[in-house]
Amino acid sequence: MINDVEKAIRDYLPDIIHMSLATSVGNQPWLCEVHYVYDDDLNFYFRSLESRRHSQEIERNPNVAGSIVTQHSTTDKPRGIFFTGKAEKMINVSDKDPAYLQYCKRFGTDSSILDEA
Repeated sequence: MINDVEKAIRDYLPDIIHMSLATSVGNQPWLCEVHYVYDDDLNFYFRSLESRRHSQEIERNPNVAGSIVTQHSTTDKPRGIFFTGKAEKMINVSDKDPAYLQYCKRFGTDSSILDEA
């Protein structure tokens, strides 16, 4: 059964495409923005190049933190999703993988992203 917090998260996620992702290696934090998709279990997926700092840091330390927040005015009630977790590199992703299909659907991309990331 979905509780009120989970319902609020599920209602909020479709409208926001950017996720702030924080990594850390050697006691030096790093923050970046990535496009993301998510599945029914609220696992988040993003694509990135192996050459990016956050990708290299995740290889060394999979512990991450993140936030998904939309801009709001001073009169709006602030909302956001804040989390910690472990990031894992997906291996051998095909054009039939659910995360890949969801990413293409959400961002209008094609199979070239498999070669690039």
